[in-house]
Amino acid sequence: MISDRFANGLGYSVETKAKSGGDSKDTAYSEMESNGSEFSLTYQYKMNYRLTYVSGFAASQLLLVMLRNQLFDAGYGSLRACPQSPH
Repeated sequence: MISDRFANGLGYSVETKAKSGGDSKDTAYSEMESNGSEFSLTYQYKMNYRLTYVSGFAASQLLLVMLRNQLFDAGYGSLRACPQSPH
């Protein structure tokens, strides 16, 4: 996976998956073949120091629209809400 977020809030990520293939599928790393990929483009908007909204698009086999919020509580982590993919 490769991802980055720029100072203006725009972010992207690219994820590729591979699996063993060919005649010897039970042997690890034998004749590697693609097992899918996902590309996403997001925008992060900070409401204040505790609340952040992220919206964007992700494409794999389907085009997904996402809206996620993060609530940081005194540095103890985040609370996220994001629709799940129908896989």
